[in-house]
Amino acid sequence: SPVDKNCRQSQIMVKFSVTWSGFA
Repeated sequence: SPVDKNCRQSQIMVKFSVTWSGFA
């Protein structure tokens, strides 16, 4: 469903942000 896709995308963004913070 579109909602599930949106939730999944948010998880990816959060994971990316955390990884970027740890890398920076």
